[in-house]
Amino acid sequence: MERKGPYVHTVYSPNTPIETGTFDRFGVAYQHVSGYHAVFAARVVLEPYEVLVERKRGWLERDLLDEVLDRQRRFIASLHYVDPRSASPDLHLRTVALRYISSPGDEQVRVILVGKAFASDADQALSLASAWYEEIEALFPSDYLLLPIETEEEFLDQSGQEMLGAISSPAQTAEVRRFEMFWPRPCERDVTEGHYVVYPFAWHRDGLEQVWQVMASGKVPAIVSVILRPSYLYEAEEIHLTRFYEAAIQLAESKRPADRILGEQAAHVYAGYLCSWRHPFLVRVQVVAPHGIPGALARAVGCALSYGGAQTRSDGKSGMPFPGYELVVPEEGECDLAREDVCLLEMGDWGPDQAAAPYRRFRYLADVQGAHCAFRLPFVPKGGIPGVVFGQAAGSAVTD
Repeated sequence: MERKGPYVHTVYSPNTPIETGTFDRFGVAYQHVSGYHAVFAARVVLEPYEVLVERKRGWLERDLLDEVLDRQRRFIASLHYVDPRSASPDLHLRTVALRYISSPGDEQVRVILVGKAFASDADQALSLASAWYEEIEALFPSDYLLLPIETEEEFLDQSGQEMLGAISSPAQTAEVRRFEMFWPRPCERDVTEGHYVVYPFAWHRDGLEQVWQVMASGKVPAIVSVILRPSYLYEAEEIHLTRFYEAAIQLAESKRPADRILGEQAAHVYAGYLCSWRHPFLVRVQVVAPHGIPGALARAVGCALSYGGAQTRSDGKSGMPFPGYELVVPEEGECDLAREDVCLLEMGDWGPDQAAAPYRRFRYLADVQGAHCAFRLPFVPKGGIPGVVFGQAAGSAVTD
């Protein structure tokens, strides 16, 4: 019997920003066009632990976790279809997101994969979205099943789209950003643009486990949305990164210990970006709760993405600690944009800005490992995650 594809929800937008492939003094240049966003969703179902153990190649449970995480990273990498030789970005805005959804009366934390494509013609948008889903389904890690959401009613309810569409107040949504700062220089009245650093998210093996625990124990409905869009690094951005790296090297030679430490840290960060951002993604993390965002949930998401624990660098030295995260809420008049971004998987600018316009994409750009910090599918060990239940395939103690 042939499997049905997902229901595709189309939304007309008269003013969608599309990258032109050029870069000016304000950053990436956009053209605003009218067209249709075609959005689909599928439920992510975990294979039973007993099934995964039978497939593992190593001997230990740690080997199984390593294999599962590696397949997740390989899935992310395989979504990067952008040809680096291309003169223009993807005009169809193919994007994917993971949504973790909890409701007080629900026994499970739902894991929903959402995708979208964009085109000026509704039929073309539908066709592109269907093809995009087929690609995702074929590439999806074998440790999970994708069950397409097939009706409009289920789409609005199960994907969280209805809850997200109710955003009307800054208290209902927030973006978790990577920490960014300008560093002051001695004997200078003003900080220059070249003294800017944005830190990466921190990767660790537990992923978002604490986030799922907070969601499972919560008293209000909530969604954590992680949007992932393949992108590429503009030549002008690479020049900016090089300039930041050179400024950090100079700061690392300061006689003041605080400046020297900050310079070494910033140089390490920018060297990593220059080496790894050949096939980057744009990653955006947003928390939504119709009754107001619980402080514990916002902090759990921020800490999960910024605290890496005891990390070791590739050179064997201890990893440098990163200073935290930013929690940003929409300013007055920006709620419509924040709602549109999370519903339609967009990357619009809202909230207070510290970085100059040409640098604003840096807070979202990430390589595969950086994207995997946030775009993380759950792994449930043999004993489970205390207090957390996910939908699992038939044959396990916990069924969907």
